[in-house]
Amino acid sequence: MIKMMDIFKNRKRFFAIAGLIVFIILTVFLLTNPTSKTLLQIGYYTIEIPTDWKVKTDTPGLITEKNTILKIITTTRIISNGELVFEKDNVPVGGVRIIGYEPNQLLFLPNHSEVKSKKEIEGLITRAVLVNLDITPPAATGDNSIKNENHIYLIFEEDGIAYDIYADAKYVNESQLIKIAKSFKPAPDYEVRKVVEGFGKRLKNVDKLAPKEGCRELIKENYSQYVSQNLLAEWIRDPSKAPGRYVSSPWPDRIDIKDITKIGQAKFLVTGDIVEITSVPGEEWRTGVTLTVEKLEGKWLITGIDFGSQLQTQKIKNLDEAVSYAIKSRRLAYNEGEAATEGHIILDVEEKDGIIKVYTIASFGAFGFENGIFTKISGSGAIPTVITFSKNEKGEYSLLEYKEPMDGAFYIDSLKKMFPEKLYDKVISADKYYPELAKQQEAQAAEYLKNIGRTAKVSAAYVEKKLVNINVEASNKLFGGTEFPFLNDYPWWIGTRERIENGIRYIYETSQSKTNDGYDLVIFRKTKEDGTIVEEYRYKIVDSEPQLIYKNTK
Repeated sequence: MIKMMDIFKNRKRFFAIAGLIVFIILTVFLLTNPTSKTLLQIGYYTIEIPTDWKVKTDTPGLITEKNTILKIITTTRIISNGELVFEKDNVPVGGVRIIGYEPNQLLFLPNHSEVKSKKEIEGLITRAVLVNLDITPPAATGDNSIKNENHIYLIFEEDGIAYDIYADAKYVNESQLIKIAKSFKPAPDYEVRKVVEGFGKRLKNVDKLAPKEGCRELIKENYSQYVSQNLLAEWIRDPSKAPGRYVSSPWPDRIDIKDITKIGQAKFLVTGDIVEITSVPGEEWRTGVTLTVEKLEGKWLITGIDFGSQLQTQKIKNLDEAVSYAIKSRRLAYNEGEAATEGHIILDVEEKDGIIKVYTIASFGAFGFENGIFTKISGSGAIPTVITFSKNEKGEYSLLEYKEPMDGAFYIDSLKKMFPEKLYDKVISADKYYPELAKQQEAQAAEYLKNIGRTAKVSAAYVEKKLVNINVEASNKLFGGTEFPFLNDYPWWIGTRERIENGIRYIYETSQSKTNDGYDLVIFRKTKEDGTIVEEYRYKIVDSEPQLIYKNTK
């Protein structure tokens, strides 16, 4: 007679063997067939699209982040604060864009469109309206064709915006469009964006020309729900340090977010522009701004704010140098680097009554050491930029305005408003100038190395990196930035990066080996230039858990 205990033992052995076989098959499959996943974000929300669709990656204003784990799984995050355009088999089929919305006003519909039908859609994240349109080209084109489109407008009245999800009815039916609308979910940085943009809308209410006591009251009334108590107290003590409205016109309208970077477990760095407008439609001024946002006692608040540097204190008498300095003053909008560099091409200059407007293609680059190579660790591509200076009687330049084009669907229109018609072809194809701008940046980086007596390869190109080869979950814990925030300065690859702290150069190194009992071992070591160890952490990888087995923090 077979005992019940023997049956359980046999089953346990069977499942263990079966599980091992499945694991081996999956591992071989993934190694020979690396998988990829694309995450899409538009403004506050993430969305999902059919697997056979792609995002048109040359859409202006897109931010693309890639993360590859063990050379097996590649995650691509595409973010837009303006518009995402979708393609199927290289044919545009639709997209989603953010538009302004005023309560009780008609929806902003495309030009030359006729409404064929309109209805409310239930069960979505917010109030939604489905509109079917016939769209015709302008009469001047002589084209009599008609394109039928469906548009779902997700309306967020409190935010004053709507998300226009649109598609050509020839390729996408109504149910497919509704499915995309149903996939809208708050993005991981949703609350951070809400705080920054809410703060931006309050700037115009704080009159910096008001008497000090009145200004203090305005600061408290408008900023207290968006900034930390410490920052609020600093501004109340000295109202001159607080942002606000300095003149009757122009006035601050909003903060346009360009990028959000997670720099701690509950801490983000937000870069963008304070946009000032006037009563003239389309007229605006932009000032670069960097905000630190942290979660304090369960609430996201702004804890720090830095503005783009100005040139007023600089005695620069050469226009080319003034342009160079203006571009470098944008360094606050990018990640920290050891040397700030720039590249620019002056397309044209206009001068009238001591005001000089310079039309350029510009690029900023922050250089630092990665794996012993002095490389561009953050910065921009080739951006059409209009820089305006004043010039005093001594011939000294002062920066008045640094203006870049708007992102997303407004990119081309804003370019054409910024630049004279004779420069359209050059600024619309600005990317072709990037190799020359990169050469200028590399030359400046090389000069920096010469000045500090250091010899190294200089390259504006991406430095290839070898990833740590350990369990995926363990890798995410070590390098994700949340569970071990004190490791954030170390490379997320096998190799080195260098930082200068209080005038001293430190080398941060990540390496991998094996323990005596055969487990993966990841070592984080910080040293001085002479090899003196400042700190060291060793983690033994047991399944999905990093276990600290050695720590040395002198």
